[in-house]
Amino acid sequence: MTEKVKPTCAPIIESLGYKLENVTFEQNLGIWELTLYISGKSPITHKDCERVSHAVDEAIERLDITDEPYHLSVSSVGVD
Repeated sequence: MTEKVKPTCAPIIESLGYKLENVTFEQNLGIWELTLYISGKSPITHKDCERVSHAVDEAIERLDITDEPYHLSVSSVGVD
């Protein structure tokens, strides 16, 4: 499933000036979470994560990756 997300989202994320580092799809406390990990030239902030989330949301929905409800999360190891 993540193999569908990465090639779809990477160009969108790159067009915003970030790089898609990793994609995970894991269940946490009974809730599925799709997490995109991004990096950039500057430290990644919460606003950067919001911007990427809004930009990729529609493209991910069109992929129809799962019938299960899930939460989309965008993060970075260095979120400020």
